[in-house]
Amino acid sequence: AKRMEKAAEIEKEILIQLRAEKNAVLGPEQEVEQYTAEAVKSRETSLKTKDEVYALASEEGKRLLDGFAAAYSRMIAFQDETFKFARTDKPKATERTMNESRKLVADALDAMSTYVKNTKTQMAEQVVQANAEGHQAQLVLLTIVGVSLAIAIAAALWISLSISRALGRAVDLASGVARGDLSKTIPSASNDEIGDL
Repeated sequence: AKRMEKAAEIEKEILIQLRAEKNAVLGPEQEVEQYTAEAVKSRETSLKTKDEVYALASEEGKRLLDGFAAAYSRMIAFQDETFKFARTDKPKATERTMNESRKLVADALDAMSTYVKNTKTQMAEQVVQANAEGHQAQLVLLTIVGVSLAIAIAAALWISLSISRALGRAVDLASGVARGDLSKTIPSASNDEIGDL
């Protein structure tokens, strides 16, 4: 998402540069320098942002960004010449900005658009993969909970049966003592232990 946001910033900066070029060509000669400086500043921002995107990009993304960089370099070189003509030959500058410049800007924007499409595709693939991993983790968790519950139930039954048998024997022994029948003894106790009691 961050890469797509940065790519959108680059596209916006390219349009700012195109606007500066058109203003330089159509405006008075004394304002050409102002619009040239505006375009240069926008280029610096674009190149800085491109480097940030490049650092975050996948290998496929880096290849697409290299294609963008080549198209963008051609656009910049042509634009610089157009700015020179805007100072000296307005009709020539107008012809350049109306024809070849539009094509070069479109090429740069298309290259960036291709990168954005690639990033969207990668995001969609990651969403599918994350969903699959989430379902698998949920299944593993439910299995662990089920096994733990079965073990807990078995342990509870075993403990309750052990306690109820021992209590049953204790009740029988207490009942026998209450009746005066001392013949009942604890089965596991030896005669010496009973004597000690």
